[in-house]
Amino acid sequence: MLMATHTIATDVSRDSIWEIWTRVSAWPAWDHELEQVTLNGGFVTGSMGVIKPKKAPKANFVLVEVVPNQSFTVESQLPLTKLSFYHTLATADDGKTLLTHSVSLKGVLAPLFMLILSAKMRRGLPQAMQELLRAAQSV
Repeated sequence: MLMATHTIATDVSRDSIWEIWTRVSAWPAWDHELEQVTLNGGFVTGSMGVIKPKKAPKANFVLVEVVPNQSFTVESQLPLTKLSFYHTLATADDGKTLLTHSVSLKGVLAPLFMLILSAKMRRGLPQAMQELLRAAQSV
């Protein structure tokens, strides 16, 4: 069940965005809904970590898919529900970088979490992505 998705076309290079994405401990610098993020291991498929959102408890996460310079997916478990964050880079016909972040829920309690989280996610994704691009411009 897709909760939110947002795409931005930008002149910022895929390499610069990817570099910011792979600095996991620095995610709170551009995603202000986060307090702390740690990753145990490299930025590769199967690596696990801990994420601490503001106003929410710590949660374990796993990088379930990493395609360098193209995409990565983070999954975390909520009660009876899987929360997935998809991050993708593509190139538009005009040569701009297309940056997309999406969030989905799957599981028995997905409708409940959708009610609780969807408005916040829809507001937060565009803001976090703009901050990500600002950070990537300085790389």
